[in-house]
Amino acid sequence: MSRSVLERRDHLLLAAGRDPLAAVVEDALVGRCGVSSGASLLLGFSGGVDSTALLVLLAALRTRPGSACGSLTALHLDHGLRPESSDEAIRAAALCDELGVPCEVVALELDGHASDLAARARDHRYRALERCAVAGGHDAVVVAHQAEDRFETILQGLCRGAGAAGLTSPRWRRALGCTSLVRPLLETSRGALEAFCEGLGLAWLRDPTNERLDTARGLLRANVIGVLESRWPGASVRASMAADRLETAAAALDLQLEEVFGPESVRHWSRELLRGLETGLLTAGLRRALVRSLGLSADGVSAERLLDIARACLDGEVRPRRFEFGDGVTVELDRTALRILESGVDSD
Repeated sequence: MSRSVLERRDHLLLAAGRDPLAAVVEDALVGRCGVSSGASLLLGFSGGVDSTALLVLLAALRTRPGSACGSLTALHLDHGLRPESSDEAIRAAALCDELGVPCEVVALELDGHASDLAARARDHRYRALERCAVAGGHDAVVVAHQAEDRFETILQGLCRGAGAAGLTSPRWRRALGCTSLVRPLLETSRGALEAFCEGLGLAWLRDPTNERLDTARGLLRANVIGVLESRWPGASVRASMAADRLETAAAALDLQLEEVFGPESVRHWSRELLRGLETGLLTAGLRRALVRSLGLSADGVSAERLLDIARACLDGEVRPRRFEFGDGVTVELDRTALRILESGVDSD
């Protein structure tokens, strides 16, 4: 490696290590993500501005004694859905090489014509990250979701009528199969990451699919997030902080639901018990049973339908009523009890 390349590497890592974002990432890895000192990290590296900034910051942190980032490896996943993806993989690997970060490129096999392509691609990405983390003996997978990403997810959850737990995603740390997935940038704005990369003269890859208006995220980025940020600068970061407070509230709600409704596996309650509950608590208990116990999609559990059931429980009528949720799941209410039935069989 030439002296000029080594000098550029040293310059980038020194400048990145001095940037305030380095301390933000280090503090988040330890305090928010629960990463221990000297951990071996696998970075999901798309080459976009968010992951480019995180790559350089982590590469700088691993040189510090006692840092949470003891060693770093990057994984670039080539989805093969655009003609330029193979060239982008080469560029991503080249930046890693310039920084002295080992990089593995894995090609994913995806059907570009599948109706649920975005969900399939996401599942493939996470499975590949888990496999590589386990095979490489890494302590955690790191991804570069930032405040705007979280704000977009929160807004989608609000529009779908998600419960409290659904409005706290993505989270700082979660299980990923046999390993853990951590997100140390959830309170960092995209603008701050762009400014960081521009200040260091770093180029990044741009994925045009992120700007498509026929996707929920593309629509939010183009027509909503920017408007909210211009009206309330820093709105995304504050929304992310609010999600953390809501997560605390959701944990307290879970304890109350356990006390009132019993374990998640319980699907049969007396109507007398339910009559004494506030509507919001009743709907939260029903959502918990339908989503967590039966595994129904959160999108398939309509907030309006849950409210209909809650009102029926409280209205004093004794005639039997049934509420369909699809996938063979029915909620049945009669004079004495509320039951969740699965495939026509009482699942109590």
